[in-house]
Amino acid sequence: MARVTRTSLLGPLAGALLVVFGACQRPLPAPPPAPPDAGPPPPPPVDAGPGPLPGFGAEAEWDGGRADLMAPDASVPGGAELTLRTSAELSDVRVRIIDSEDRLRPNRLEIEAADGGTSFVLRPSEPLPSKLCCRLVIDGEAGSLPTDVGGRRFLPLVLHFSVWPAPATAHAKPGKQRRRRRRHHRS
Repeated sequence: MARVTRTSLLGPLAGALLVVFGACQRPLPAPPPAPPDAGPPPPPPVDAGPGPLPGFGAEAEWDGGRADLMAPDASVPGGAELTLRTSAELSDVRVRIIDSEDRLRPNRLEIEAADGGTSFVLRPSEPLPSKLCCRLVIDGEAGSLPTDVGGRRFLPLVLHFSVWPAPATAHAKPGKQRRRRRRHHRS
C-alpha cells in the first residue's frame, strides 16, 4: 500500500480548490462608456410670445354684395357693415376704423362672445367718404395686445381697405338743362 502524506494531498486539493473557486469568480463587466459631452441641459421651454388671432376672418357686407377684408386689395362702399370673427374668446380688445389722415372714424360696435369665440360687427355712424383709404385696427383696450379670457395675448392686427363711391341712386338730381330761347322774327 502506498503511504499518503499530508503534503501529497494538499497539492491536488489546493489545485482543485483553486480551479473551483477561480471558475466561480468571473471578472466584473467593464462600466459602460460615458456619454459624449452633450453640453448643459436644454433650457426650460420659453413662452413663444403672442401669436396671431386664431381662426380670424373679416368681411364687409352691403345691399349689393360682400367683400373679403383679408384680401390685399379689399374695397368696400362707404356704408358697408364690417364683420370680424375669431375663435378666441377675447376679454381685452379694441376695434377701430382709422382713415388715411389718422382720424378715428365714428362707428357703432357690437361684440358677441359665444361658442369659445368672439364676433364683432362695425357699422359706420355715417358712410365713409369715397376714395378714402382706411385701416381696421384690432388691438387691446387695457394693454397694447388683444387678450383672451385665459390670459393668452395675441398680436395686434391691421387690415387695409379702400372705399369706393356708392352707386348712383334713382333719386339723383338730373343735370341742369339749358333753356333755349326762341327768337321771333318780324317781317
